[in-house]
Amino acid sequence: MAVQKGFKIDVNQCISCRSCEMACKVEYNLRRGQGRRRRVIEKTVDEGDIRTFFISLACNHCANPACLMACPKGAYSKAMNASNRALNLSSANPVPASQVINNDLSTYPEGVVLHDPAKCIGCRRCEWACPYGAPQFDAVRARMHKCEMCWQRVKSTSLHSSRRVPACVATCIGGAIKLMDIDPRIAASADAVTEKDYFLRDDNLVANQFKPGTADGTGVGFSAAGDAGRGSSYLADRSLTNPAVRVRNRRYINRDGTVS
Repeated sequence: MAVQKGFKIDVNQCISCRSCEMACKVEYNLRRGQGRRRRVIEKTVDEGDIRTFFISLACNHCANPACLMACPKGAYSKAMNASNRALNLSSANPVPASQVINNDLSTYPEGVVLHDPAKCIGCRRCEWACPYGAPQFDAVRARMHKCEMCWQRVKSTSLHSSRRVPACVATCIGGAIKLMDIDPRIAASADAVTEKDYFLRDDNLVANQFKPGTADGTGVGFSAAGDAGRGSSYLADRSLTNPAVRVRNRRYINRDGTVS
């Protein structure tokens, strides 16, 4: 399998506190006019009842990144180990070898898409190409920037193991964002990481007592980008770029106890 790091987003647990946005801005000292690497999107739907839910979105570190393919200066690169490099070569739309970083020593989180501002000319072609709106234009520096999975935190040896996660993951008070192993090229149901694994605390591996999704909190899996649901359907179809993201769609417990 082409397993790499990616985000799992649980829409049931997002309360739109935007702590993930703020954590990202603080981590990278982003100011007004410089864009947001992670954004909380609000969606309101009329299903007889008016319902609102929230989706936290950033770069999905796609297997076939549209931003990388569109950049005329080669400012983007993707970290891959030997297995993923071999799969990339057999892909219908492979990442060019010149933009592949050898990640056999696990220098970076596997699969992360990196941006080099020194090569960027601010043409914004990547911004137009990305179906998820991940690259952001920094009007102050006239350069692009994007989520890089906080690789400097994930790979830090000075942080406690429980904090070696992206700033958004560390700060999310609802546990709506997790960094997990994902295979971007296959359906969500076939991912190696199980639903049970998803709800373990980073610090002591004690099972999380909050179980969202159904009346008893069990049985609701994650969906791939573009699949039907209150969350995943608002992401472009995964076949475009094979994004490393999975979404647990919003479900509601009605007054009569039924789940919809």
